[in-house]
This record gives sequence, structure tokens and C-alpha cells, in this order.
Amino acid sequence: MSELPRFRAELPMTQSPRALGVLAAQGVGPRSLAGRNWSRSSRGFYRPASDGPTLPTQRILDVLPLLGSTGVIGGWAAAFVAGADWLDGINPYTGGHFPIDIISPALKRRSSARTRYRKGQLAEDDVVAPDDVAPITAPLRTTFDCGRWAPSLEESVVVLDVMIQQLRVVRSELTTYASEHHSLHGAAQVLEAARWAVPGIKSPWETRLRMCYCQQAGLPAPLVNQPIFDLDGQFLGEPDLFDPEAGLATEFDGEYHRERHQHRADNLREERLEEANVTVQRIDSLDLIRDRTPLVERIRRGYQRGTRRNRRLDSWSLDQPEWWRRRNE
Repeated sequence: MSELPRFRAELPMTQSPRALGVLAAQGVGPRSLAGRNWSRSSRGFYRPASDGPTLPTQRILDVLPLLGSTGVIGGWAAAFVAGADWLDGINPYTGGHFPIDIISPALKRRSSARTRYRKGQLAEDDVVAPDDVAPITAPLRTTFDCGRWAPSLEESVVVLDVMIQQLRVVRSELTTYASEHHSLHGAAQVLEAARWAVPGIKSPWETRLRMCYCQQAGLPAPLVNQPIFDLDGQFLGEPDLFDPEAGLATEFDGEYHRERHQHRADNLREERLEEANVTVQRIDSLDLIRDRTPLVERIRRGYQRGTRRNRRLDSWSLDQPEWWRRRNE
């Protein structure tokens, strides 16, 4: 059985905001609301306070009273509700929270650190209303909006890769949609991002690494999560990025890779690849967050080492053996 999307899994751990009038009728007065047991979610609405960081799902529920009759949740929050777990509203570079986007044809409120109001008309097909959740933008529209609102082409590609992988958005349909809405600000960025987007990513950081590899290091587009085998058909590894010409495997090490058993497995896999004459380089988020100049130089040096290797020692293959094809049918 597949795991529940994070939004659904977090719902039992959340509290719905209640209006002041409702709370007063329940015997909860101003003095209680001013204490540590209650948290103000928005003007005139409160909920029981929670320990620890606020879950993305709770943040979304907190803004529902602000929607009124015309508001629709968009952006990362709409993606998260629909099942894009990797778009959780947390800034990957600072750890801070992105505001929740509310789209409405009539703007009557000011944006804040929690919410960002965007004026816009949505077609009927652009909106869906999941059970027990307020209206959100449909996946195709969500991808388009997130892609055009992204602060850079790289982050736009991240959004597209995630939506293609986790919500099965079809790239050609997105390109058509963006072309039909070319007059909207940022549509050109979505069209450019669609040229870079690929299926099959395993994390957003993998996409950031790939964009750095191609755009900043200026190297040819690598294969993504390509299985590699030895000449006897034994599985060697599936690096995040692989350039067959350079025999270069570029791996992103997330927090998961620092866990002891996973770290050991990574080391063994790296040894197998290197024994087959594959050049391996490992990158983590700090390399991408900080000044990328040293990282770009490292990537280029790795590529140069790979292109200068003695190819007669290559004992790897991209040909998938029959047992692998059967397993993945």
C-alpha cells in the first residue's frame, strides 16, 4: 500500500481555526486567547497552540478563513495539497517559510509574511475542490503558476521536475498551456523551464545540481538516475547524474545519505563504480547553497578526469540485462 501524501498524513495532527464568536460561545475568552495555549492564525481566528514547528498542512488550514467566496489557494500550497510532498513551502536556502498564495479576482486584503494575494481570473478547469479542503488550483495551472513565479530559471525547473514526478503533469500539456497564456507574466520562463524539465528525479536538490552542472559548468546534459551494470549484467549503481562520454557519475548527498547504514551502502556502491572505471564525484546542499564557483570548478575537473580516463579499462555498460527489464516491467 502506498504512503499517504504528506498533506493527508498531517491532517490528524492539525487544528482548524475558530472564529472569535465561536470560541466565546464555547467559553474561551480574550484572557485565555492571550495565553500560551492558543495561537492566532489570522485576524479574528484562533486555534490551539502546537509544540514544535508548524506543519505545512497547518499553515494551509490557517489561511482558509481568508479565502472568502472567491479566493483559491495556489502556488506551492496547492501543489502540496494535491500530493507534491517536496513543495512544502520551506525555503531550501534559508529554512524560512514561503507565504501561501491566494488567487482572487477581487483583492480586498494586504499580503503579509504568511499570505500573498494575487489578483487573477481562473477558468473553471483551473480549479479543483478536493474533499474537505478549500478550492485549489488544478495541477496543470499550479505548475504553470509556480514555474512563472519562481525567482529563477533553475527554481522554475525544480518545480516542473517535481510536478512531473509527483503529480504526473505532462510536459507537452504544460507547454501548450503556457503558450496559450503567453501574455501572463513569467510564461516565457515556464516555456524555457519546460525545455530542461525531465521525469524521474528523486529530489529537488538533484535538479538544482543538474542545472548547475549544465548551465554554470557548461557541460552536456547528463542522464538522470541511469542504472549502470558491469559487463556480466550485475547492477553497479544508479547515480543521480551520469555522462557516458566522460564516464562521470555525479551524486547528490542529502541528509538521508548521512545515516550510518546508507553512508556505508553509498561507499560500497562508489567502490563498485570506480572499479568499473567510472569517475565519481559527490556533492551536497552546502556546495549548492554557498558560492558555487568552487563547485563549478570541481565539476569541470571531474569531467576532465573522466574524459582523460583509459577507456580500455571501462567495464561498465548501460545495457539493461533481462533480469532488470523483467523487474521493472
